[in-house]
Amino acid sequence: MAPDSNTVALLVQITIAAVFAVLLLANLIANDQTADNVEKREIELKYVKEASSRLNSILNQLSDKNHQKLVEKAYDLIRGSQVKSSNNVQSLEQEVFNQISVLEELIKNKRFDEIKETVNKVCHSAEERNRKLKLLN
Repeated sequence: MAPDSNTVALLVQITIAAVFAVLLLANLIANDQTADNVEKREIELKYVKEASSRLNSILNQLSDKNHQKLVEKAYDLIRGSQVKSSNNVQSLEQEVFNQISVLEELIKNKRFDEIKETVNKVCHSAEERNRKLKLLN
C-alpha cells in the first residue's frame, strides 16, 4: 500500500510544479509586455517633456516681456500638445527640436532680433504636428 500513496503524492507534486511553471511563464510574458509598453510611453513623452523643458529654460533666461510672451506661446502650445506620437510626425518633432536649438543659440549669442522668427517656426511646426496627429486619430 505504501508504493501507491507515494505515487499519488508524486503525481500531486508534479501537477503543482506544472501549474507553478505555467503561472511563472505567464507572469514573465506579462512583465515583458508591461516593460515594452512603459518604454513606448516614455518615447512618446519625450517630445512634450523635452521640448517644453527646453522652452521653459529659455523662458527663464529672457528678461524682455515681449520675448517672454513669444516663447511662452510656444511653450503653452507644446505643453498642451497630444502626448501620443506617430512615425508620420517625427520629422516635425525633429524640426521643433532643431528650431529650439537655434533659439538657444540666438539667446546665447544675444541675437534677440531673430527670436520672433524662430519662435514662429517652432509654433508652426508644433501646430502642424498637432494637426496631423488629430487627422490620424
